[in-house]
Amino acid sequence: MGVDVKGEYDGSDVLQRWFIYGNYIDEVLRMTDSDANDYYYVHDHLYSPAALIAADGNVVGRYEYDAYGHWNKGTLC
Repeated sequence: MGVDVKGEYDGSDVLQRWFIYGNYIDEVLRMTDSDANDYYYVHDHLYSPAALIAADGNVVGRYEYDAYGHWNKGTLC
């Protein structure tokens, strides 16, 4: 299996952030923003993102889901 990389662009076609995905469906492993800052995703037992960690180890976001897997609540630190 190869590495799946996807980018996110603004209205002027300028790359804002890019993502590296793992082997599972929608398993985001890393995000790099336009300032070359790396962020890493921590996943729960269903491979849903549970937290976003900066390269320095600080938690910058948390994600919560309801019993049906719908995004319920998230916080950016």
